[in-house]
Amino acid sequence: MQDNQQPMDDVCELPNSCHLYRKKNEVGGHTYYSDEVGGGVFVWDTCLVSENTLLAAIVEEAKFQYRECVARQRAEIASQTRPKH
Repeated sequence: MQDNQQPMDDVCELPNSCHLYRKKNEVGGHTYYSDEVGGGVFVWDTCLVSENTLLAAIVEEAKFQYRECVARQRAEIASQTRPKH
């Protein structure tokens, strides 16, 4: 994973069987990475964005995904119930 200067802690196993890692950053916080994409992908830096902002982004994305799914399902149902000519 990323920079080898700081040791990475294996924080937990994710529901998709990947892992979440954390390391101390240069300014006193932590940077989180996941191994979901190859050798590692940036997840969150505690010094750049507060946990409230991160949580709000996650909640808003979940609401967006839900609305998109409902709209697709409604469109599919509507196309199946239209009378055929």
